Amino acid sequence: MQTLEELKHHRDTLIKEINELDTQIQQAEVTFKDIKRTTIKQQFKQALGTLLKLIIWISFFLARIAFFYYLCRPFFSFRWMAVLFAIWLSCGSDFLYTEGKAWIQGIWKGEKCDRKTKKMD
Repeated sequence: MQTLEELKHHRDTLIKEINELDTQIQQAEVTFKDIKRTTIKQQFKQALGTLLKLIIWISFFLARIAFFYYLCRPFFSFRWMAVLFAIWLSCGSDFLYTEGKAWIQGIWKGEKCDRKTKKMD
């Protein structure tokens, strides 16, 4: 059987361990809250960035529609046909821009890779 002093000492060590675990839990909770807050801020910034890109894209798209409508208006007797043709041209120009950009970047990256392989030879 344990003596009274051994039991008190064992109780004190258990209390110390419980206090240490409690402080570790509190620190983990604070860290978790900070991580959660940071994640929410990053998601909010990403959403705002995406929204800004969308607004810019829409404004350029509408500007292209207005430009093509101005060009097509004299050739069509109905305004709605000119509007539809302008929208069609705007979609086509956006497609050509994105595909052309990807094609040029592919050529540029291909030239860089060719240069690197030629230098190694």
